[in-house]
Order: sequence, then C-alpha cells, then structure tokens
Amino acid sequence: MILIDIIVLILASLLAILFLSFDYDLLGLKNSPYILPKEFKEIYDYLPWALFLVLIIDLTIKLKLTGFNHVEFLGKYWVDILLTLLIPLLFPIKFAKPIVKVYKSSKITKSGIKIYQKYLKVFRHRTRK
Repeated sequence: MILIDIIVLILASLLAILFLSFDYDLLGLKNSPYILPKEFKEIYDYLPWALFLVLIIDLTIKLKLTGFNHVEFLGKYWVDILLTLLIPLLFPIKFAKPIVKVYKSSKITKSGIKIYQKYLKVFRHRTRK
C-alpha cells in the first residue's frame, strides 16, 4: 500500500510540474515558470492515464482489504473514489484550449460586426439628412 501511495505521489507531482510547463495559460499565466524540452510533452499526454491506472489498482486492493464489502469500501474510501473519477472527467479540459480560442475570436468578430453596424447606422443617418 505504501509503495502505491509513493508511486501516486511521484506521478501526481510530475503531472503538476509538466502542467505548469505546458498548460500554464489555463491558469492565466502569460509564460511558463520554467521551460522543459518538447520531448516531455508526450510523457505529459500519457501521464494522467498512468496515474488513473495506478489509482484503479489502489482502489482494487482497498476493495479486497474490505472483503468486498461495498458499504464499508464506499464509507472508508469515498474520497479516493471521487478523486480517481475526476481524472478522466477533468483532464480533457486541456483539450478545451482550442475551443476557448475559437470562442474568444468569435467574440472579437461579433464585436467588430456590431461596430460596423453602428458605423453604418450613424453614417447612413447623416447622409439621409
């Protein structure tokens, strides 16, 4: 059990370090606090799934330790279950980065169209008089 906890700690720490290097803009930072080689990006892409697999193994061992008593398992390890489930649910947020960029550019385009419409409205009104 302690070995799995150490592995989880190492993987989670490595994930946090790589997150700050590659997805710093999701935190509102303009620049990464440190620069890592581009080769680490591939590790960063697969690391959450490795962490998820280790956490599933951990939960399986904990389920065996409770004697497959689901009520005791849920009562004792509900936080572990919740945090394990959050990895596949929350990590796709990094894939939302392009969507945010499209959304921002569409807002800028919308603002530009509104300005153009107001411009036409003002100058059409002046030319009619």
